[in-house]
Amino acid sequence: MGGFRAVASVVAGGAILALAGAPAGAQASWPGQWTQTGMYASRNAVFGTGPGVSWSFNTHGPLKGQVSVVDGVAYVTTNGGRIYALDATTGKEIWMAKAGNKVMNAPIVVGSRVFVGEGNNQMLSVNPTRWIRGTGANGVIALDRGTGRLDWFLPTPGEVMGGLAYLDGTLYAADGSHWLYAIDPATGRVKWKVNDGGVDSMSSLAVAGGTIYVVTGGPADPSVKGFSAATGQETFSTVGHGNADNSPTVWDGIVFEENALPISDHGKLWFRDDIEAYGGSGRLLWHHLTGEGPLPLPPHPFATPPVTVSGGVVYAGSISSGKVYALKAQTGQLLWSQSVGAPTYAAPLVQGGRVYTTTKAGKILALDASTGRILGTLSVGGHFGPAYPVLVNGTLYVGNTDGMLYAVAVSRLAG
Repeated sequence: MGGFRAVASVVAGGAILALAGAPAGAQASWPGQWTQTGMYASRNAVFGTGPGVSWSFNTHGPLKGQVSVVDGVAYVTTNGGRIYALDATTGKEIWMAKAGNKVMNAPIVVGSRVFVGEGNNQMLSVNPTRWIRGTGANGVIALDRGTGRLDWFLPTPGEVMGGLAYLDGTLYAADGSHWLYAIDPATGRVKWKVNDGGVDSMSSLAVAGGTIYVVTGGPADPSVKGFSAATGQETFSTVGHGNADNSPTVWDGIVFEENALPISDHGKLWFRDDIEAYGGSGRLLWHHLTGEGPLPLPPHPFATPPVTVSGGVVYAGSISSGKVYALKAQTGQLLWSQSVGAPTYAAPLVQGGRVYTTTKAGKILALDASTGRILGTLSVGGHFGPAYPVLVNGTLYVGNTDGMLYAVAVSRLAG
């Protein structure tokens, strides 16, 4: 049925590679739904407190999308086309479903359904001025939250690899063929669709103030655009440049993005990593260059991370300098920068005076939010990429490109 090939039956357990046991005596407080990547437009995916748990699970496919944790269940997607529901406390598999293409976005979990997009990164030229990204099965999948069985499938001309979003009874998706969709989550019926002017490559939608924000591009340079969630009317646009493998972050009427800007140096392709802030009119308020250099080697060389905003401060990682930065959100004034030793593709998380991030070298770090000083490091191996972490009840949930999903108690990063 469409891009959905098969769904496994519910099982009692899965492959668990234990790092440590679950602490006793803690009362967890779980999110009741997951409405967008990072849950908030500010991208600070932090919920509850607690001692945390530690386990690992092999998904048998690279992880490029963020985990969604709802009512004690962790939902995760893989480049191998698998969608898992796991017990968030123990890591035991509840169910696994199989799509017909890559699935690399954070599942949206609302009511009785789990929503994901599928597609791949193959580019097709329709004509010299228009490209479509995504071959094979492309579209939006709705699964039964309890069993993983297919509820409905909406095919689209291009891939749906960027993150979906939900607001007030409507599901939103952007695809690789220039379309932004408003979808009835109960039936999969398209309420409206609008040409967003480009390809949504890996841009996760951000919802703020009744506006859907997305980065679109191809073959023209990408720009950040905003559309009315009610009507699809374009309300916001920036000057296009950079790349489309990034996601907007919205805070207090300011739209932030981090770009990898290509430059040429004696015939070699280098890039500059740039953090940018835009006002309500799409006017550039400030920008901060975080470094320049050759593109990192695969995997994920171009995927610049979203920034995170907390307490009026922008926290950002850099794929060029291997540093984490803290800047004033209103002015761009640099507060501190700290080397973490390798490119970081993660949107940092901020809680309790600490900043948590991951690196391509397979490390999870805790930094002091006021100074940037490294407080603790845990090396688990592999490569951490665009699947940046979430923090729920004292546990960091994050996957890597080796297919491993880790739950790590933040208490293990104390020093």
